[in-house]
Amino acid sequence: MTAQLALALAAYDLAVSVGVAAASTAAKKAFKMQWTSPLLTTVIVGSSLAYLPFWIYRGYGSFRFENTWADVSCFFTEGYGLSFPFVVVPVLTLATLLREVLILRFQRHRS
Repeated sequence: MTAQLALALAAYDLAVSVGVAAASTAAKKAFKMQWTSPLLTTVIVGSSLAYLPFWIYRGYGSFRFENTWADVSCFFTEGYGLSFPFVVVPVLTLATLLREVLILRFQRHRS
């Protein structure tokens, strides 16, 4: 289940990165702001990851994805409830920021 969660979070991170990069292309040209895309991507991914443990609950005592391939409720409820928002979310958010900064530097060197 952890591998499925990791794959889903990586796919979400990539989708946000591509979406923000496509949307901020016009802003970079109009306002000459280089850090728009990395910061916006980091904020969106970080806030989404922080909200994830609260999003999986459908109602009292049941989980939104219970008995499906995406059932990762045990990751948040069986002893990892505190480690996810205080350890995993900051690490993944920092990894997103570092990846976006590396992409920005690579783009600068290419042009």
